[in-house]
Amino acid sequence: MYCSTAADYNPSAVIVEDSILKISMSLDHSPNEYGRPQGLGSAVSSTRFMLYGKVTARIKTGSSSPGVVSAFIVRNEDPGDEIDFEIVGRDPTEAETNFYYRTPPTISTDLVDYDNIAKVPLGMNTATDFHNYEIEWMPEYIIWRVDGVVIRSLFKNETKDVDFDDIGEGEIYGSDLSDIVVDPGMNRKRKKFPSTPARIQLGIWDGGQGVNGTAEWAGYPTDWSTPDKRYDLEIDFVDIQCCNGVVPMMLVWIS
Repeated sequence: MYCSTAADYNPSAVIVEDSILKISMSLDHSPNEYGRPQGLGSAVSSTRFMLYGKVTARIKTGSSSPGVVSAFIVRNEDPGDEIDFEIVGRDPTEAETNFYYRTPPTISTDLVDYDNIAKVPLGMNTATDFHNYEIEWMPEYIIWRVDGVVIRSLFKNETKDVDFDDIGEGEIYGSDLSDIVVDPGMNRKRKKFPSTPARIQLGIWDGGQGVNGTAEWAGYPTDWSTPDKRYDLEIDFVDIQCCNGVVPMMLVWIS
């Protein structure tokens, strides 16, 4: 989820137990700027970038309380393209899929499009067992899968057109032309479709104790009734198949 407010992360809260990578969130004992106790989130990220391909993460979410957000995303900070899987503790039986186009941390929230989210009921509690979450990202489409089942498909030509009357092309969108499509009338249009190299990231954070809009989305309040309570996002494996834009996919990193 794109969020314009800063979040503190604790790199020491990433451990390996019995071949499972655990990304933990524990209570930060200092109240946040809203006067609320808040968890100190954690995240891991690939160091290399990929441009198109398929990423599968076998995880057990830590979203066992309202407010706890478990995230599996493909994102770059600048220009800020992003593809999301998020599970929020408000309803851990539901997956939220989302994407953003050109949302760097410096962008005004007035320019962020929050209308691309799709919530999908999974019929299972994601915090009690491991499941495979998959993002297939190709030049013309994105597919989200859970345990091999397609839960959402998005085609590039279905996304919104860039409105250059409001935003200058050079300000955010740059000179990259990979998000251009040609319609049946041979008109060139720029589409709001993620199309720049990005890193793979997994993390857990406390949305329930943050700014009101985010807290409402994630579920409020997060359960910190026990000060030493810990929430774990558990990762069995991450499989990355990079692609050069054609099928079959190839193991090619963009460095």
